[in-house]
Amino acid sequence: MRKLALSLSLLAMVLTAVAQDKRNEWGLRVGANFAKEITKDEGTKFRTSAHFALYREYEINYLLGIQPEIMYSMQGGRDSYGHTDILDYLVVPVMFKLYMVPRKFSVDLGLYAGLMLNGKAKINGRKEDIKGYLTRWDVGPSVGLTFRATPRFDFTLRTSYGLVKIADKAEHRNAVIQLGVGYRFWAVK
Repeated sequence: MRKLALSLSLLAMVLTAVAQDKRNEWGLRVGANFAKEITKDEGTKFRTSAHFALYREYEINYLLGIQPEIMYSMQGGRDSYGHTDILDYLVVPVMFKLYMVPRKFSVDLGLYAGLMLNGKAKINGRKEDIKGYLTRWDVGPSVGLTFRATPRFDFTLRTSYGLVKIADKAEHRNAVIQLGVGYRFWAVK
């Protein structure tokens, strides 16, 4: 826990330093999640849900940027027997942006940390709380693309893969594909 707090403090200092005299913007993003639990069982299917994010993009120079976010992400998965896991996370991704076309198109690479807020299983129409059987934290890499259609609107395609087993006694890991629409509501130049 101390390492996480130290890392977040260091990240905040770096972001403050790089934001000096550079372009930085606040934005909101909403979109669809296609989440799946990666297991050895080949019968798992995607669960379609949503995500909501607040982000701030810092432009380091015309080629590089950093984008920390706070996101509510509805994840989980389904199997072929009618069992659905409904897992909700508070996720903090930090994406490093490589601008392929400045202020238009970027390749995004980063890491995320997620805290599980809700864990339920839906079996035959009945919901059961399973949060106590699951790992509360998830971390992993994220890779994506962002296309900025206008100065205010952008479109994001991202995939994330959890490195932490979400269940103590099973080899389940989170995987999610996200499609989002962002709106930049405040820009500081």
